[in-house]
Amino acid sequence: MSLTPSETLTVGAGVMGLSAACALARRPKYSNSKISILDAAPEVPNPSGASVDTSRILGADYALKPSAKLVSDAQKLWTDLSPG
Repeated sequence: MSLTPSETLTVGAGVMGLSAACALARRPKYSNSKISILDAAPEVPNPSGASVDTSRILGADYALKPSAKLVSDAQKLWTDLSPG
C-alpha cells in the first residue's frame, strides 16, 4: 500500500501555496501524483492576496517546532530581495 496520494490539492496560490505545490512537484515520490492548485482569483498573483500586499503577512505561530522553523526559514528567504 502506497502512502503517497495519487492527487493533492493546494488551496491558495499565494507565495505559501505555490511554494508548497512546487516542493511537492520536485519530489520524486510525487512524480505520479496529480498536483492541483485552487485560488479564489482567476489570475496569479491574486491582486487581493497577502503575498502582493505591501504588508505581506506571513503567519508564523505554529505549535509544531518543525513547522515554525520552516516558516522562519521561509521568512528569511522572502525578505531577501536579491535576484535569483
